[in-house]
Amino acid sequence: MTTRRDIESALMRGADSLRDTLDAANYKDYVLPVMFFKYLCDSYLDEKESLLAEKRRLKKWLLENLLDSNSGVRLPGLKGEWTNVNLLSCPKNNGRYGLNAPACDYEKDLPKYIRITDIDDSGRFSSENEAYVNSPDASNYYLQNGDLLFVRTGA
Repeated sequence: MTTRRDIESALMRGADSLRDTLDAANYKDYVLPVMFFKYLCDSYLDEKESLLAEKRRLKKWLLENLLDSNSGVRLPGLKGEWTNVNLLSCPKNNGRYGLNAPACDYEKDLPKYIRITDIDDSGRFSSENEAYVNSPDASNYYLQNGDLLFVRTGA
C-alpha cells in the first residue's frame, strides 16, 4: 500500500530533479500547476467528506423520526404508535426453517427458489443465478406481498 510518506518522497525526488535541470525563473511553471492540482484534489476530498457527513446526519434523523409518531414523518400507511412485539410472534410458520430441497434448473411452472447465496452483502436479492425448486411442499413456503424474509448462514 502506498503511504503518505511514499508520495511525499516521490514528489521531493521529482522536485529535486527539476531543480537540477530548470532555470529558477521557469521552476514556477511546473510547481504552480502541481500545487493547483493538489488544491483541487483536497477540495474534492473535503466536499466528498462533507456530503458523506450530511448523508449520515440525514439518515440518522430519518431513522429517529420514522419511529416517533409525534415527528410528522411517517411511512405511508403507518398511523399511531409503534407496538413492540416479540419476533417469534411475527412469522406465520413460528420461525421454522424454509424448504429443504435441492435447487434445479428452470422448468415450466416451477417456482423460483431463494437461497442464502441469492442475498448479497447489502441484504438485497440478486437474481444473477436464478434457481428453481421441484418439491411437492414448495407451495407451503411461497412468499406473499409484505412478507419479510429472514436468512441465516451456517449450519
